[in-house]
Amino acid sequence: MISKTKESGRADLLIRMQPELKQRVEKAARLVGKTQTDWVLKAIEVILHVQELQAKAQTEIAEIRYEQEAKFEEILAALAVKQNLGALATLTARTRTQLESFNFLGVQKHKARRPGPRKKPGERYPNCACVFETMAIRGSAQN
Repeated sequence: MISKTKESGRADLLIRMQPELKQRVEKAARLVGKTQTDWVLKAIEVILHVQELQAKAQTEIAEIRYEQEAKFEEILAALAVKQNLGALATLTARTRTQLESFNFLGVQKHKARRPGPRKKPGERYPNCACVFETMAIRGSAQN
């Protein structure tokens, strides 16, 4: 004989828990007028949704950090050429750190005399000052 659960297309899951937790589940389900099973299913759905959102946010943060790093390297390379220091890859650690610090100070001065950049709705770009500060701190920690 086939069970009603299998007929409905659902899967079984047996959950063992402490009596105190079971009482809390019973009370929470009663408060919202649901069965214990429906309340637990909804709780699981909500937790999974939150985890999915967190994973998506972490991916987006990683992408933004990658974009920031790439933009910072591009700015440093242009600055190295402008100051006749040669290719960025050939700089010593000390020269690179000085360049990063100089770049950070230049951005701070620029921000002080100009309002922030304007962007189109929905457009995303990294906060350069944050990148420069992070890179300056990281650079000083390497020496």
